Amino acid sequence: AIIQALSAHVRNLTKSIYQAGLEIDDLVLGILATTEAVTTPRQRELVIDRTCARLGCGYEWGVHATAFAALAGFDAADLVATATAGVAATWAPDDALLVRMVDELVDTARLSDTLWAALAAAFTDQQRLELLVLCGWYHLIAFVSNGVTLPAEPWATPFPAP
Repeated sequence: AIIQALSAHVRNLTKSIYQAGLEIDDLVLGILATTEAVTTPRQRELVIDRTCARLGCGYEWGVHATAFAALAGFDAADLVATATAGVAATWAPDDALLVRMVDELVDTARLSDTLWAALAAAFTDQQRLELLVLCGWYHLIAFVSNGVTLPAEPWATPFPAP
């Protein structure tokens, strides 16, 4: 049942993108494809969930919380932390870096030299690029979902109240 629901979700989202006359570049999808990814499922899901939460995209956050969070090793507290301001003390150091990365990108559309250096110490160049593209991709997803006010999927986890 979850696979059918996810398929409908993808159709709704891509229909909105294609109706606007946009095409999804294979390169972007290749970078984000889990079989091609150089980051872990946890790292990707943290960036996705935090990006969606920071941009107020309850639609996509709820889909990911339901379909992918457990596979990424998130528990209920982790999910709430993705939607809570600041860096939770419970995040592992690499997780905390990713939360800081998303927050800085959302707040300033760039990364400080200090954070970039910290990311370089923890992740390869390819991983950092993948994480940046992933954050940017989910900006697009959030903007489309929020812009067309996609209603929450009935099976998705409700977005935490602010």
